[in-house]
Amino acid sequence: MRKIEYRTQKMTRVAGRLEQLRQVGDETLTKVAAVILEKAELYDKCMASWDKPNKSKFNDLDIMLGKAASKAGLDMADSIVNELRILFLETNPPA
Repeated sequence: MRKIEYRTQKMTRVAGRLEQLRQVGDETLTKVAAVILEKAELYDKCMASWDKPNKSKFNDLDIMLGKAASKAGLDMADSIVNELRILFLETNPPA
């Protein structure tokens, strides 16, 4: 697994669980995990970009909504990964 510093703890947790899912050895699950990781990393980068927004370009409402949308994307990824963890890791742990 590549070592990346993520903006949020949630993203770090998501990436760790996705790596565990990749260890199951199912080709389809590995592909799904890669897609989820790519999208979750995008939301994590978006969240980081709102840490220092361009105040001349974005007003406070835009910033608040941008942060909320980024957080929602990470929450959705976390939720999906948690369901996959329950389905694949708790019922069929990797050898």
